[in-house]
Amino acid sequence: MHDDLRLFNTFDIKKTKRLKFSSGGHYLCTATDKHIQILSTYNLDTICKLDSPSQSITALAFNHNDSILSFTSSDGFHLRYDLINMKKRAEAFIDRSIEYRGVTFLQDPADETKCISVGLE
Repeated sequence: MHDDLRLFNTFDIKKTKRLKFSSGGHYLCTATDKHIQILSTYNLDTICKLDSPSQSITALAFNHNDSILSFTSSDGFHLRYDLINMKKRAEAFIDRSIEYRGVTFLQDPADETKCISVGLE
């Protein structure tokens, strides 16, 4: 099987600190310290660019149907973006004394926007 693998394409994304594929695999989200770029994995075109209004981005997550991107930052900031309309859905400072390191969405059919952020105190 190793002999069946071959290089398809390469591309450089400078200063990337975080990478996250969407649940369906059709988006690739890259994050530098304060900027997020969402690429199409089909043709590697940029779909959108987002700026973080706070410190460095520490975690990225897509919901189960890839309509919402959520991210957290090292100063307790949490933001959710609607990827269908390319608009902010919600933003909040959860707790500035906690450095958030992870975010994930809950599999709740009643509310697809529920997510959990975890961090260190």
